[in-house]
Amino acid sequence: SLKRALPGNHNGSRVIITTRIRAVAEGVDQRVYAHKLRFLTFEESWNLFEQKAFRDIKPVNQDLERIGKEMVTKCGGLPLA
Repeated sequence: SLKRALPGNHNGSRVIITTRIRAVAEGVDQRVYAHKLRFLTFEESWNLFEQKAFRDIKPVNQDLERIGKEMVTKCGGLPLA
């Protein structure tokens, strides 16, 4: 059981478990809430990409922006892709 491997709640530590299988998340501890994440919209994805990829580049080159938007589209709303 995964629950046995996790430390107790005595020292303020926290563990985040990510999974696509809801039963795995719920099986860790019945008292915890499983957060169901959603896909990002294109606009949210682009804003995130732009903040990370172009934070030191102003103004952004049009070719780089076009390539970046193609990449964001291919990621399909997955922020970790």
